[in-house]
Amino acid sequence: MKNNNYIQENLKKVLLISLLTFFIFLTRGSHLLTSFNLPDATFVLLFAGGILLKEYKWLSYFLILSIVIDFLSPPYGLDNSYIFNLGYVGLMISYFVSWLLGRYLGQSSNFSIANYLYICLLYTSDAADE
Repeated sequence: MKNNNYIQENLKKVLLISLLTFFIFLTRGSHLLTSFNLPDATFVLLFAGGILLKEYKWLSYFLILSIVIDFLSPPYGLDNSYIFNLGYVGLMISYFVSWLLGRYLGQSSNFSIANYLYICLLYTSDAADE
């Protein structure tokens, strides 16, 4: 029985990591919404990874994945030196902070998706009125 539970937990983790990886590949190509590309969602995905995965090895996996995607897909007409500059280090640090914030909120006893969903609904309904 314990072995079956272990397999189920690993299967959930593999599915979660696969989904996060898929969405990073899907959204990492462009920072703007166009008819062909979705906007970059790496901050949100790393935040969700911090809540759900919590292990730093997965943070390093997603950071390396985002660096490899950026290296292999530079914008048209520009070389990689445009992307990889000192500001890119700040971007990686902000991804790390996003992961830490998700990890902190995931461990918090006050964390409830229903509470944050309610706050988000209030914010979006207020923004829609403007």
